[in-house]
Amino acid sequence: MQAPSIDRELHEVSERLDLLKHPFYQRWVAGDLTREELAYYTGQYAHVVRAIPHWLEGTASRDHAHSDALLSHAAEESDHVLLWDRFAAALGIDAATLLATPANAATAALIARGDELVDKGHGAAAVWSTGAQQETLVVLKRPSEQPADRNRPTPAAPGAWYPDPRARHELRWWTGSEWSDRVSDAGRDGVDPV
Repeated sequence: MQAPSIDRELHEVSERLDLLKHPFYQRWVAGDLTREELAYYTGQYAHVVRAIPHWLEGTASRDHAHSDALLSHAAEESDHVLLWDRFAAALGIDAATLLATPANAATAALIARGDELVDKGHGAAAVWSTGAQQETLVVLKRPSEQPADRNRPTPAAPGAWYPDPRARHELRWWTGSEWSDRVSDAGRDGVDPV
């Protein structure tokens, strides 16, 4: 059996977790979100917008072969911070309030996991996984809408690789209803009973 192409796998995950298909974004595009919902999302996603350039810079410091491209991308992502600040201002959120907005549990976990991946030399995974959206979908929810078990993906989360809730491995396979024995570290798959 031939090993699957990482490009194909990443594409399949991106398609399955496409944020533009999420009900929140569907409502955004339709103009059905309340100002309060947009303000809440703006405050949470501001943390992510600010983290991505740092993750790329951290990756560039370790990946000398691609550092120029990574730093260029980090500069581009840094421009998004200003765009996000302007979006917040259009909602009536001043810069000081935006910076003082505390991260909810899901946002804080996402940022911590991204920082951890960069520290381990997997910064590209941190940025890609943020773009791959599944963790970001949780950022959209208010704390009262968060699953009680924060280590478990949302009930509707499809089968996919997620950060290992027990932190014994980088990733663990979520079947769509429960954690499996399948684990992955540095791109190498293994088995570790739950």
